This record gives sequence, C-alpha cells and structure tokens, in this order.
Amino acid sequence: MANVGITVANPMYVDTAAEIQVGRMTIQSILWVSNDTGGDDIAADDDFELTDTAGNILISKRASFAGDDLYVAFPFGLKCNGLTCTAIDGGIAFIYLKSYEG
Repeated sequence: MANVGITVANPMYVDTAAEIQVGRMTIQSILWVSNDTGGDDIAADDDFELTDTAGNILISKRASFAGDDLYVAFPFGLKCNGLTCTAIDGGIAFIYLKSYEG
C-alpha cells in the first residue's frame, strides 16, 4: 500500500520512503510497528526516520532487534512544516495529527 496523507486519513499511513504531506501541521503521536500479515516486519538494524521539508530530523530510530517498534507521544504537539519519510526499511508507521494547516 502506498503512503496515505492527511487529506485522506488521520492517522497518516507510511510504508515507503517519500514525501508524505506538505503544509504546517502539529503531530500528536508517531507509531512504528511490524505488520505481520502484510509481510512488513521490523528486523534488527531496520531504520525509520521522519524529517520536515527542510530536512530537519523529527524522529529517527534503528531497531535493535526484530519487532523493536516505536511509540512517541507529543502531549503539547510537535509542530513542523511538511513531512517526509527519509527511511523505512520495514514495518509501517502511523502518524496522528493534532492539527493541519494545508
């Protein structure tokens, strides 16, 4: 399945390294998990990284072991301008937005 931006769904769905969404937004939480049924498991040394459109790293993780997923909540929101997935070797990411200003 291809990436799904906020104009289609909240949470956004990410499984491919590519631009996800343009515009100012406030991220509420980020979840990176294995998808056992889709064959998108997280393996040891898999990378996941999100940046804004200027290339500033918002979050980055290398899995230490198989299934080493990630959940990060931003209680006050993480503001950014645009969102790009620069690396996702395995698994899928769900990005929940608090607000979006397309």
